[in-house]
Amino acid sequence: MDRTFGSLVQAAVGVILLAWASGMVACWAWAIGRLWSGRPLLGGRPNAFPRPAPWGFLSVVAVCLLYVLVGNSIRYLHEQGVGSPRAPVPVPAPGPGGAEEGPPAAGAEAPGPVPLNGPEAPAGEALAGMGLLVQLAVISILMVLLVPPLLRLTSGATWSDLGLVLEDPARQAGTGVVAALLATPVVLAIQALAVHIWLNHKHPVEEVLMAGLTPASAAVAVLSTMALAPLVEELLFRGVLQRWLIGVASVEGPVPEDEATIHPQVDRTGPPCPDPSAADRQGGPEAGPVARGDEGPCPPPALTIASPARPTPSASGSWQHVGLGIVLTSIAFASLHLPQWPAPIAIFVLSMALGVVYQRTGSLLTVVAMHGTFNGFSTFVMLYQSLVSRSP
Repeated sequence: MDRTFGSLVQAAVGVILLAWASGMVACWAWAIGRLWSGRPLLGGRPNAFPRPAPWGFLSVVAVCLLYVLVGNSIRYLHEQGVGSPRAPVPVPAPGPGGAEEGPPAAGAEAPGPVPLNGPEAPAGEALAGMGLLVQLAVISILMVLLVPPLLRLTSGATWSDLGLVLEDPARQAGTGVVAALLATPVVLAIQALAVHIWLNHKHPVEEVLMAGLTPASAAVAVLSTMALAPLVEELLFRGVLQRWLIGVASVEGPVPEDEATIHPQVDRTGPPCPDPSAADRQGGPEAGPVARGDEGPCPPPALTIASPARPTPSASGSWQHVGLGIVLTSIAFASLHLPQWPAPIAIFVLSMALGVVYQRTGSLLTVVAMHGTFNGFSTFVMLYQSLVSRSP
């Protein structure tokens, strides 16, 4: 990267990060003011989800299998197109006179790979990183295009069932940005504490930005982390998994027999009896008892014990069920990032916040904007660090 261009990009990224930090301070001042006045931070939308998630276990399994199929297919096509990655060939170290030394003597240890201490990584490593980012981007696009039709075919799900509503999209996205600016300092503080306890393992995006920074790799990294990854991850985890888990947690088992005996329910679903007083007014006292077909006089309503086998869950569920669904979803979401330990600790907290915001607003766009804003700040921080490390 040209030094002048790199300096300009570094200055621009620094200004963006400064604006981001100013937004966090402003949002926290606003939040403290609302809490001080007793007003809620997040107003829930009435009837956020008009019905429970129509998809079940088999639909969730089908989505998981689709993700595995798409991921493996894209990786296979990429390997067929560019070939399998090869190990770098060690370059012999120059001798004292500048000429290359011969092979090591018997019993001597072979030289290891040359460390990447220069300002730029080898072209092969940079291309491999770009290939990984492109693969992830293609997988994300295909999943976003294929998952909604799959749920439509398997369960009759609509866009509103996933939280995709076109009502005031600017407000939905703005709510997500504000929520991200509030959550980012907390999540980053937890991550900073965790890396002081455990050894930090870098994310693939961080490795790409640190290994071979180019305008193309920076653009693909920003696009992937701020748009594509949040869109597919929120669709799968909040839109599909969390809604299904909350629905499962909201369904209670059959009422125990002893409990049903103690608390019987009256079943008055039989045919209605005519009003005797109305018959008396029409036919007088001599009309006799009111008949009900061939059964004679109407008997008093009988008490029958109603014990529903499996009640239908509500669209939103109680907060105990909602909390359980959010926690389970966050555990699954954080577990996918285990290779970047200890990042899953902070990611679990972020996922909890995303789950609460999604459940309160019923908007997938809100959590996509929230997730993308958080990822964007982290990506720009890594980009700035990479630019600073390469500055003269």
